[in-house]
Amino acid sequence: MRKLLTLLSTSLLITVLLNGAAFADNHSGHKLVIQVSTDDPRTQTIALNNAVNLQTLRPGQCGD
Repeated sequence: MRKLLTLLSTSLLITVLLNGAAFADNHSGHKLVIQVSTDDPRTQTIALNNAVNLQTLRPGQCGD
């Protein structure tokens, strides 16, 4: 149950951050950090997939 709650809260947080990043000004200096504090492979995969999705949505602005 704890892993499920952690997974859901991580997914929710990343979703909120991604939505905020989508509306950010190109020169606003906003940064996005995705931190995974668990050794659960499923949670790590979700975080990496979210990072790839962000790079797809904002090409040339991610990975700095």
